[in-house]
Amino acid sequence: MDFLIDSVRKNDMIMLIDEKPLAKAIMRGDSRIEIDGYLSSCVEKIQSPSSVVWDSVFATLIATAFCGFFAVLAFPVLLALCGGVGGIVFVTLGAKGLMFAYRMASAVKTADVLNKLRDNYTMEYTKDEKGNTISATLIHK
Repeated sequence: MDFLIDSVRKNDMIMLIDEKPLAKAIMRGDSRIEIDGYLSSCVEKIQSPSSVVWDSVFATLIATAFCGFFAVLAFPVLLALCGGVGGIVFVTLGAKGLMFAYRMASAVKTADVLNKLRDNYTMEYTKDEKGNTISATLIHK
């Protein structure tokens, strides 16, 4: 298969299930973006840190971006080189959030997409009867 499915149709809405179309929608400034439960948990990891912690996380992500994809594979070593800030990044984002952030920035070739996600969007959730998030909508502020 030479393509990846990056969205699904649900109730006449397109729900994004991949970082690349999400990053492009954010950079376009779309007013409403439907995302699946997996992406919503990743977005939470980007939106939840305080601005002081986020500045440290963002700076470290930018520094590792110069190393390319192999930075993700060798991220623990890079975090050790960054000292205490590296520990903040790993504790704040975790492995899943880190991969999400890297894929988002790679998709549109700018880390600014992460700041736009934090600063310009709020998230509303759709939950199942057990309270688990099944999808979410990012709404432009």
